[in-house]
Order: sequence, then C-alpha cells, then structure tokens
Amino acid sequence: MKTFQTRQSSSNLNPLFSILILLALLIGFFFVAQYIYKFLLVISPVVILVTLILDYKVFASFGKLLMAFVKQNIIVGVSFIVLSAFLFPVISLFLLGKALLKRKINKFEEKIRQEENTFTTYEEVEEPIINVAKKDQDKKYNYDKLFEDA
Repeated sequence: MKTFQTRQSSSNLNPLFSILILLALLIGFFFVAQYIYKFLLVISPVVILVTLILDYKVFASFGKLLMAFVKQNIIVGVSFIVLSAFLFPVISLFLLGKALLKRKINKFEEKIRQEENTFTTYEEVEEPIINVAKKDQDKKYNYDKLFEDA
C-alpha cells in the first residue's frame, strides 16, 4: 500500500501583516487617484473648450443621454446627473476622446469617399498560354490510392 505525504504550504507572513500591506496599497492607490483627479480638475476647462471646438455635438448627445435616463427612471437619471457633476473632469476627458475619435472616423470616411470617386489607371495584360504536359499530370500522387489497400 502506498502512502502519500501532503505538505501544507506554510507562509512566513502573518495574516495581520498581509492585511496591513493590502491596506497600505489601497491607501497608496487612493492618493494616486486623488492627485490624478486634481490634475484633471485643473485642466478640465481647457479640455472642455477643445472638445467644444472639435465637435459640440458630443456634449449635446451626452445631455440627451442624461435626459433619456431621467425620462426612463427619475431616480437613476438624477443619480447619473449628480454623479456626472462630481466626475466632470473624467467625463470631459472621455468626451474629448469621443470627439477626437469621431473626427478621425469622419476623415477616414471622407478619404474612402474620395477614393471611390477616382478612377484607377490600369493596363490590360494578355493571359499567357500554359501548356501542361500529360506526363506532368501522371507524376502527381493520386490521393485515392491511399485508401485502396485498406
């Protein structure tokens, strides 16, 4: 009869020490997020102006989206409006990205439309005559012969 030995993995870290490390990491992430939020808060007026210059319809569509949430469910709509008021630096950066993406898509579509309306110059090439000898066809391996002997 065989016997198996199982080892329990013993960790040198105390569970309390692990919790303290996790807490320190969470506090560090909080401070990093706080500094990023403050930076975005400072640059958000510039981001909003650039977004309005690029495409003002992005803000209009965001407002329509919020109003649609209010019409569908007033509690959810009002909570989204309050949340967007607190997170407006992040939302303004998102709307700038959306405006830049729409602009890039519109330029790409315009380029495609221009390419569709132009003619391409081409040259007619005569097809070469290929002579396949009967001997070359006989040299090919016949796949069906694999299953004849089986």
